[in-house]
Amino acid sequence: MGSFGHPVIKTPHLDKLAAQGLKLTNYYAPSALCSPSRAAVLTGRHPYRSGIRSWIPANTGIYLHAEELTLAETLKSQGYQTALIGKWHLNSDLGSQVEPQPNDQGFDYFYGHNAFQIPTNKNPTNLYRNRKALPVQVGYTAELYASDAIRWLTKRQVEKPFFLFLGMAEPHTTFENPPEYNARYADFTLGEIVPIRSGLATPPVDQLTPRGPGEYYANINYMDAQLGRVFAALDELGVADNTIVIFTSDNGPVTSDWLAWYEVNAHGNTAGLRGRKHHLYEGGIKVPAIVRYPPMIKPSTTTDELVVGSDWFPTLNHLAGVPPIEDRNIDGLNIWSTLTRSEAVPERTLHWALHGP
Repeated sequence: MGSFGHPVIKTPHLDKLAAQGLKLTNYYAPSALCSPSRAAVLTGRHPYRSGIRSWIPANTGIYLHAEELTLAETLKSQGYQTALIGKWHLNSDLGSQVEPQPNDQGFDYFYGHNAFQIPTNKNPTNLYRNRKALPVQVGYTAELYASDAIRWLTKRQVEKPFFLFLGMAEPHTTFENPPEYNARYADFTLGEIVPIRSGLATPPVDQLTPRGPGEYYANINYMDAQLGRVFAALDELGVADNTIVIFTSDNGPVTSDWLAWYEVNAHGNTAGLRGRKHHLYEGGIKVPAIVRYPPMIKPSTTTDELVVGSDWFPTLNHLAGVPPIEDRNIDGLNIWSTLTRSEAVPERTLHWALHGP
């Protein structure tokens, strides 16, 4: 993002969010891959405690078990309306009657996908609404998810608090962009743009031609524009000043050091840190984070205190008045005093692990 120093990618809405709130410059995802990170964010527990050791391939029977307590469940117990819009990826089959679905784990409403957007993030064929598989959804996932989030926010019960977990698909590969966004970064793109499709029986080897970073830059620029619509909706609904907004990533980026065929043309930047997504070096786990809450968080501030994604669970539970959870290990810490009063995070032992082949 521009606010974290990228010299090319334009992210005006996220940059504005950073100017309105706090940038966490020493923030770590709980894992270098999506599924374990998401499990830790929602439970406050190291992902190995919940058995989510790596990303979850389709139809493997791996899932976040019903015995785990999610942030959606704890907030719902305090009267919150809850929604997950976007990526879930904490089971192997969104159509399963056996594996818990988002609606089983505290979310009143769900609209989204699991692992990859198929065939790309344009006109996806693998989206669900609650427990129902949907036909082709016309549009790009960033716009589809932002629009659905705005609809949900508009139709919610205004007298109740809300928890919206918005998991954008962009910039996860395989991606596709509106032509006008590709045009903005044409100087960084070589040759004709032919989107690489996922969900095929075999990889489309004839399309795996590196074309430079332009499409990746455009993908993030487009995501930023759609998030801007959601931020604007919070303003229009009169709830922006009473809503905690947290923006971050679930793992470090794919870089030009591609490991899989479907990563071709992704060009994430680790700002010089070693490694990338799938690596336990800092490039795989150290990611940007922004928090905005006007009543208590000063604008245009930063902290270099070490914060981990599992810290959101105890922090938000504390703010919502959730009673202390004593029947299981919670690895995250309540960091609210760090975010609002710049207090140091208590010294602790931190641990990352990743299930390898």
